[in-house]
Amino acid sequence: MTIPLLLAAFFAAPVPTPVTMERTVFLMGTRARIVTVAPDREQARGAAEAAFGTLRAAEERLSPWTDHSELSAVNRSPVGEVLPISPRLSEDLARAGACVEETGGAFDPALGTLVRVWDLRGDGKIPDESEIRTARRNAGWKYLELRPERIVRHRQVVIEEGGFGKGAALDRALRAAAAAGATGVEIDLGGQIARLGAGSRARPIVVAHPRHRQTPLLEITLAENEVSAA
Repeated sequence: MTIPLLLAAFFAAPVPTPVTMERTVFLMGTRARIVTVAPDREQARGAAEAAFGTLRAAEERLSPWTDHSELSAVNRSPVGEVLPISPRLSEDLARAGACVEETGGAFDPALGTLVRVWDLRGDGKIPDESEIRTARRNAGWKYLELRPERIVRHRQVVIEEGGFGKGAALDRALRAAAAAGATGVEIDLGGQIARLGAGSRARPIVVAHPRHRQTPLLEITLAENEVSAA
């Protein structure tokens, strides 16, 4: 190596060390932990804020706990009436509908009437046969007509976001953080974990036994993907 090349190597600017930032907030009925990796502190902070804002918007759009969410408005819309919805909700529901089709109906988030009749979001109860028949009669994705930025309920169908809401929120949040400059992102949304980017190291995820929550059932290695350990 020549003298000029040696001097150039000696005086070359050092490679900056990536900055990792962590933020914990309460969102979508659970604790959300957001970790971003970026070339500098400002980008890491901006990426965390972008992820947080995206999750907050998803909560406002999909939350079943508030009457003012878009999904709540859909669930109380008059039967047979065309209801305008936002492009983002339209996309969320289209992706959920694709899962219904791909699984042959094994996955169906339009079962909110059954969730309600069994009071699964409350203390729980045992409904009588008449209540169960009514709930079943008004359950099923087939009774929804989804158009671009429009939806029609053909029965008193109630969409339950528990099967797809967090996944939709996480997907958008990862993309928002990456667009804001993050090279790596990890978000833990109450046990549903998503990772993206070269800055996120693969690490083992322990999945609990569904009936014995303190007992590990299996361990998987997650690099770039999403897993629900709920």
